[in-house]
Amino acid sequence: MRITRRTFLEQAAVVVAGIPASWAAVVSKAKLETRNSKFASGFDFRVSNCDSPISSFGSSRACGLVDLRARCDFPESAMGYRAALADAGISIVPAEPSAAPACSMLIIPAAFEITPGLVRTIHARLEAGGDVLLESGAAFAQPKEYQAHRAGLRERLGIRIEPPVDLARGGCGRGRVPYVVYDWPCAVKIRDFSRVIPVDTRACEVIGRAGDVPMALRRQVGRGSLIFLGSPLGPALRAGDADARRWLAKVIL
Repeated sequence: MRITRRTFLEQAAVVVAGIPASWAAVVSKAKLETRNSKFASGFDFRVSNCDSPISSFGSSRACGLVDLRARCDFPESAMGYRAALADAGISIVPAEPSAAPACSMLIIPAAFEITPGLVRTIHARLEAGGDVLLESGAAFAQPKEYQAHRAGLRERLGIRIEPPVDLARGGCGRGRVPYVVYDWPCAVKIRDFSRVIPVDTRACEVIGRAGDVPMALRRQVGRGSLIFLGSPLGPALRAGDADARRWLAKVIL
């Protein structure tokens, strides 16, 4: 049976039921280390990977959060980022798709239509030395719409993607529990019953995989860093998933 976006959200809520929603405990354990550091070998999923107390994390960085409105096919994702940032006391700078806010981190949840205005905003933030987290919201799009999304990423941002893979139908391998595995900026596993968008691994650093499928990347653009997620993180953030919030905390550091 083909999984729908609504089914994914219902299953995700069940998986994270009982996980504390407060991010304060997660942030207090976030490891204050160089953002470009990587693990020397393999994946280590011990919480100690992100341990070490920090102070006044909430005032250390402000995040621009782009409101895509009608151009967002997955509004639950934006709600998740907004809730996670608010719970952590992170300053949220509302941003329009065609205007780059003055902040060090720009988050674009569930991007669907890659418009020229949005691309200009992304490049302006990167050239100014900021970081951009771009989450694709097109995994559940119709074929024609997905091709437009794919072409926009390729032609305007140099990101090459492949057709979506259904994790619930064995995209992680037969008999495997569907997890998205990140190894940067800290190693976490986030359960995901939805679909992931595979990324081309050329000219970039793969930072996340679902089984053998690379679905998240990072690369330097100008003076900043562009992070692309081919799997929706926002719903897990909204549900209070501790690993999802720990991962986001590390990205914002």
